[in-house]
This record gives sequence, C-alpha cells and structure tokens, in this order.
Amino acid sequence: MTSSSLSLQNTSRLVPSQPPEFPGVLALPRQEQAPEGQLYRFRFGNGYGALVMENTGGLEPLFELCLMDCTREPARPTFEHLICPEVLFGLSREKVSVLLAQAERLSRHPRLTTIDEALLGEDF
Repeated sequence: MTSSSLSLQNTSRLVPSQPPEFPGVLALPRQEQAPEGQLYRFRFGNGYGALVMENTGGLEPLFELCLMDCTREPARPTFEHLICPEVLFGLSREKVSVLLAQAERLSRHPRLTTIDEALLGEDF
C-alpha cells in the first residue's frame, strides 16, 4: 500500500454521511436511528413538518409518513390536510418525496398567520 492510497483511505472515513435523497424537498431532516429503522424529522418554514420512518427490513426500504404541526413544542401530528389525512404506511421513497414536497409548499399554518397579525398590531 502506498502512502497516497493510505491517505485516501483515511480521508474517506472522515466524510460525513450524505443526507437522504428525497427529490424535490428543500428542507434537510434531522436523522435518528430507531429500533425499527432510520427516523427523519422535517421542519418546514410554513409551520408544518413531517416524521418519516424508513424500514429497511425488506428487500426494498418502505416508509411511514406523518404530517406534523410544528407551531408548538413539542410538534404534534396533524391530519387536517388531504396530503396526509392519517399516518401512511408502506410508501416508496418516490411517494414520500412527493408528499413531503406538497407539505413543504402548503400555505402558512393558520396559527402562524394569527401570530403574525397580532405582532403587526403591536407597537415596538
């Protein structure tokens, strides 16, 4: 082994893992390892977010998705939109990407709009 191949080996271990591929989604998730698989927590600027669980036990990974209301802490599941009217199971990566992109493009959460209007009436 030459010194140049040794240095290449060492640098490849230092490269951080790449974020998951969800085409069309701008937000990057927080990633956590769970007993069932990889958990991704998304937060969008519109006050919504999503929990995505990647189950890697089968031949191809399957995903679960839950739309979240992120206007309060802790974030809570929300089922008020047709995008995700319940927790969805057995989804492909492509379907999850489409749903996440739709959630990311939802109009601003009504709670945030109400807060914005209240702040506009305040004197600072």
